[in-house]
Amino acid sequence: MSATEFDPAVLTTAVERKPVLDALAKEPHHRKELQAELDLSKTTCHRIVRTFDDHGLLRRTDSGYELTRLGEIVHEQVESFDATVRTAYRLQPLVAAFDEAGVSVDVALFGDARVTIPEPGDPYPFADRTMDLFRSSDTIRIVDCNQLVPPLYVEKMLDIAIGTGMSGEFIITEEIALANMEQFPERQREVAEGDAASEYRVHDGITFGMAIYDDHLDLRAYDEETGTPVLYVDTDDPDAIAWAENVYARYYEESRPATDLDGFPDWAPDSGIESDE
Repeated sequence: MSATEFDPAVLTTAVERKPVLDALAKEPHHRKELQAELDLSKTTCHRIVRTFDDHGLLRRTDSGYELTRLGEIVHEQVESFDATVRTAYRLQPLVAAFDEAGVSVDVALFGDARVTIPEPGDPYPFADRTMDLFRSSDTIRIVDCNQLVPPLYVEKMLDIAIGTGMSGEFIITEEIALANMEQFPERQREVAEGDAASEYRVHDGITFGMAIYDDHLDLRAYDEETGTPVLYVDTDDPDAIAWAENVYARYYEESRPATDLDGFPDWAPDSGIESDE
């Protein structure tokens, strides 16, 4: 077989024997060095090296086996595949929530994101983190379906909005929109009549939580039965934020003003963050 002829078997071997590629990507290794470093039997190590050599991924040097450029490409792709699959599993509840909403998400954008998994006794371990982001931002755009935000959490956010005059747009369900106005009505009105520019809109098909700050993004997945958070992800990756902006634009276009709802107060805001365009 020509070294340049593709055999699908090399994919299986490359993924299964990624540690060998990892070791060789760092520096050349003799076969005995690979055996010792990776705790491989002599027979197994010989078979792996021969397979990679037969498929043009290795070359022999005085310092041992090293990756060819083809081998480097295969290693880079295996690394990327490994990272993407691991990220997909870490974000599985979010992947499912976005899939239910018909939203395409490239999980590779969140490979370096911070992932927080709530515990039964601490369903909001990210509250302090969210408060810090809320407090340090000039604007926030939210798409959310969560009806179980603790009142203390809502009260703190309203106080911050009153104190900082931050601008906000909130795309939420009809039930949440009405409930939010019933909670702390005096503070809600103070926000509406203060320096903060804000807007409430409603959408019936939200299956996730998303907040876009000035230069940060957080995402949340919720338990379908209880509504409690099961996953919190946050990142400042510009590409992830750009993706979220597109998702937000879609939901904004599909939503309607909360001021159209019966029972929504007439003093409630009906304009939000001004566009830079």
